[in-house]
Amino acid sequence: MRFSEIVNEGSPDTIAGSYTPDLVFSKQWLCQTLAELLNGQSAGTICALGSWYGNIGVFLQQSNIVFDHLVLVETDREKLESSKQLLPTLIDKNMVTFVLGDATSIEYPENCTIINTSSNEMDNGWLDCTPDGSCVIIQGRNNTTSPVPVTTENLEQFDAAFPLSKTLYINEIQLEDPEVPYTRFMKIGIK
Repeated sequence: MRFSEIVNEGSPDTIAGSYTPDLVFSKQWLCQTLAELLNGQSAGTICALGSWYGNIGVFLQQSNIVFDHLVLVETDREKLESSKQLLPTLIDKNMVTFVLGDATSIEYPENCTIINTSSNEMDNGWLDCTPDGSCVIIQGRNNTTSPVPVTTENLEQFDAAFPLSKTLYINEIQLEDPEVPYTRFMKIGIK
């Protein structure tokens, strides 16, 4: 898979919209990179912040990433309920918890893996609340189409906005939605 190609599609606020090519590509990139870094080891408990419709659980399973439990954290009750449609296997195995709440108000397990693919839409308080020693995966973008709490126009700004004690991976890919072409950033490291 080549992560340098341009994908062209918008992302409506629906379950189907969470599967537009640019978002699918971004989550595949995340999971492929995480799998390579884990090298067969378990990610432990994964907390997905701003989980939207929860499809990160689908991508984690498709990538054969080993994990003990998935915690989906979302502030929108309807989206959180909708995510249950996508994860019957994890629900049947009692491997997923659905948390209605803000990323700054939950209790994180020690040394968990935290995924935030909505970093521009949250103020940085979420990162302050995560436990030291946790693996943190952050995705953001430039050219946001509406005002957001965290603006990152290039990889250097993105890196500085989300300081970690150790960076294991940082990169960017070029994508496109109907409004503007944009750059998706990703950083993986230890808090």
